[in-house]
Amino acid sequence: MNLRRLVLCSLLLAGCNSLPAVPETVKIPVMVPCVSEVSGAPELRWETLAPTTASSEQVKALLLDYFALKDDDTLIRAILERCRRVE
Repeated sequence: MNLRRLVLCSLLLAGCNSLPAVPETVKIPVMVPCVSEVSGAPELRWETLAPTTASSEQVKALLLDYFALKDDDTLIRAILERCRRVE
């Protein structure tokens, strides 16, 4: 009987003596889209030309389309590079 009381008191005292666990912060990687909105492709002037348009106007439209697409490509590459850095 005394042994039971001794064990019971020891367990109670041991339970009171232990400290509660401190919460630990754990960082979990979460996939987040780095681009919230995708803009449409630039409108190409070449596609709106009539077949009878002068050659000089066609060349001008092609050059303007080329530069517009090149600017769009530069923007897309910059966005992709930023997305790679986030990962």
